[in-house]
Amino acid sequence: MKHFALILLVLFCSLVSFAQTETEEKQYVIVTKNDGTEYVGYIVSDDGREVLLATEALGNLYIPKHEIKRIDKISYEAAMAEADVERLAIDKLFATRYFLTTNGMATPKGNHYAYWSLLGPEIHFAATDRLSLGLMSTWIGSPWVFAGKYTIASKENFHFGMGTLVGTGGYLGAEFGVALPFAAVTFGNNKNNVNFSGGWGGAGEWSEMGDNGSALFSVAACFKAGRKISVILDSFVITGLREVNYEWNPNTEMVEERIEYSTLALFISGIRFQTDSNKAFQVGFTTIAGSAVDDYVIPIPMVGWYRAL
Repeated sequence: MKHFALILLVLFCSLVSFAQTETEEKQYVIVTKNDGTEYVGYIVSDDGREVLLATEALGNLYIPKHEIKRIDKISYEAAMAEADVERLAIDKLFATRYFLTTNGMATPKGNHYAYWSLLGPEIHFAATDRLSLGLMSTWIGSPWVFAGKYTIASKENFHFGMGTLVGTGGYLGAEFGVALPFAAVTFGNNKNNVNFSGGWGGAGEWSEMGDNGSALFSVAACFKAGRKISVILDSFVITGLREVNYEWNPNTEMVEERIEYSTLALFISGIRFQTDSNKAFQVGFTTIAGSAVDDYVIPIPMVGWYRAL
């Protein structure tokens, strides 16, 4: 019996020693990409063209060498601490969006997400490292809006992308459509950034889309306030909204057409909570103002849920 206990003790010590040796042999690193994204793990292989990094949060990742800015060695304890932060951080999957607008940053290929808000459901796919495609609608299933964005440039803290929104009225009226080509310039990374975007959009019958077009602008930002919290700011300004009014002219004794142009502005501020790498929740308030609403200030709640697919 004494010999059996001694054998178990030796085997246990051997297993512990082996586990410690295996952990110590792994050199943990922080890989920083050119766009500022950081990944924590240990290098499984490096063939000169790409690095295979084993991470705690995302599993094995292949990262092309030309996208890597630097690789810093860290201890096992530091790596585990960083990995925990990485799991809870606002990662790049959700960081490409604010409340309504998107920015110029790209979503890595194979990463997809769904978004539910009070306006309706959305689903977005990263077809490549630069191209993302999406589909949006309202809770009544009409209209349907198709979204596409291509990131043209993405280096360190500068990102530039172009995209479009094209929609149809669906069962409420196929002759009704929405079109919005846009461009976005983003300064910063997936944790802290400021975005400027603009485009030309129109809504109405397809045959009159050119006459109903208006210029649109947006300024948005994301600031990390803690491990689980980020402050999200968004805006949407529409200028040159065309409105046709008909009035009786007593001089000509005829009904005459009078065209007026107005402005509509939406300002949104809120907080995003992310307690898991695969999901996030955000809440904020929207203020609507401008001549299109007779300069009234209308606060509207904005709530949304993100979920990785």
